Amino acid sequence: SETTSLEFQAEGNMGSSATAILGRTSNVKIVKVVSLDDAAKLTGGKRVAAIKMDIEGAETSVFEDAGWLSRVHFIFIEFHSEQGLKSGQTKLESAGFKWKKCIGNPMLIFAENTEWKH
Repeated sequence: SETTSLEFQAEGNMGSSATAILGRTSNVKIVKVVSLDDAAKLTGGKRVAAIKMDIEGAETSVFEDAGWLSRVHFIFIEFHSEQGLKSGQTKLESAGFKWKKCIGNPMLIFAENTEWKH
């Protein structure tokens, strides 16, 4: 887990991406970030009903340290590569999630933690 700052390349009002992922270096902005694992710790053990992720290619890295998954009931995530999609699906399945692809966007999935206790 890591709390740090990342460089993002801003494309105006409709998007950005992490410079380390896509290598874009124009109009760079520094953004303070907290890992999902650290954010989960900040809740004092409380569970999270839902997370929506559209993180412009960083999907694979967010699942590297995925202890936070056990605290989440639903996840909506848009993947930006087939490799990221397959890796994410595998990680979600191993954490007890069932997932479905959304109609109209095969890179967008909805996942439910089947081990969630109400």
